Amino acid sequence: MRPEPIVVQAKGDSALEHLLWLVAFGDFVSLYLALLNGLNPAPVDLVEKFKKVLASES
Repeated sequence: MRPEPIVVQAKGDSALEHLLWLVAFGDFVSLYLALLNGLNPAPVDLVEKFKKVLASES
């Protein structure tokens, strides 16, 4: 059995509003899926490296 796709319609009155809504929705979906799969969505290697660089420069 194949899963059925879910079509998402962006909300907003302009292309920018659509884009921002879809980005926020995508972030929410990835966060929720990580939690459902027992993963901690907080640590991101690139962000952690960036934090270390910022800390070493101050």
